[in-house]
Amino acid sequence: MGAAWDRGHWHPRFGLPDAFHGEISEIGEAKLPDDALRESGPWVQRALFAIDQGPMLLHLENARSGLIHEQLARDPNIQAALDRLAPVVSMQLVFPSHEGTGDGVFLPRSNAWGEQTVL
Repeated sequence: MGAAWDRGHWHPRFGLPDAFHGEISEIGEAKLPDDALRESGPWVQRALFAIDQGPMLLHLENARSGLIHEQLARDPNIQAALDRLAPVVSMQLVFPSHEGTGDGVFLPRSNAWGEQTVL
C-alpha cells in the first residue's frame, strides 16, 4: 500500500485507481495502441471509482433481480459459515391480537431463519 502511494497510484481523496499494473511489458499479447507513451514501466488507469460504488451496484442488482441473494444462499461456503456462526434455532414469538380476540395472526418475520411471528 505504501509503495502504491509512493508510485502515485493512490488519489489523495478517492484512494486506489480503477486499475493499475506494475509493468506494462508483462501484460502479454495485448497490442499497445499506436499512440502509447512507452512500452514498459508502471501503468495506472486514472479513472477513479469511489470505494462504495461496487457494493452499491451489487445492492441495485439485488434489489432489481434478487440475483446476489440467490447466489449467496446457494454457496456452500456461505452456508457452512452461517451454520458455524448461528445454528438454526426454532422459536416463535406470541403476542396478543390487536383486536383483543386472542386469536393471533401469523405474520412472516424478517429474519435469517424464516420463522413466523404470531400476533
